Amino acid sequence: MQAATMEIRPISITEMHEHAQALLVAHWQEVGQEKHRRVLSPDWTRYYEAEEKNVLLAIGAWVDGELAGYSLNFVAYNMHYSEVLSCQNDLLFVDEKHRRGSLGGRLIKATERAAKNCGAHEMLWHAKPDTVLNDGLPKLGYSVLDIIHCKEL
Repeated sequence: MQAATMEIRPISITEMHEHAQALLVAHWQEVGQEKHRRVLSPDWTRYYEAEEKNVLLAIGAWVDGELAGYSLNFVAYNMHYSEVLSCQNDLLFVDEKHRRGSLGGRLIKATERAAKNCGAHEMLWHAKPDTVLNDGLPKLGYSVLDIIHCKEL
């Protein structure tokens, strides 16, 4: 049996749009909250605009030519600390069938490297409570910066 071919590299929003539909649905089904009002409907126009403005950092993880995971991030100067360029994660997901190995960790590390290459001073991740990501980030040197609370109005 031949080993799987893995590639982690920057991707365009066009690639994401064309190859990630099933992954986006799986991602939403797995960790989406308040699904009665937070219905999956990506605003592709705004993603394309962010890419055009060079504030979107998108990384794809491919296994045997198939998109197996993604990391979408926004790079911008912090509104309160105007000298701090932040790379803030919007989406991070690895298909369940590819989680046993190191793909998720490699995707995080690739995102960090790309953010640093963009000049970012910090990497920010959103993590749902009680997830592998939330439990794993402290092991990678991350600490809690903010906690977000939500109330439906």
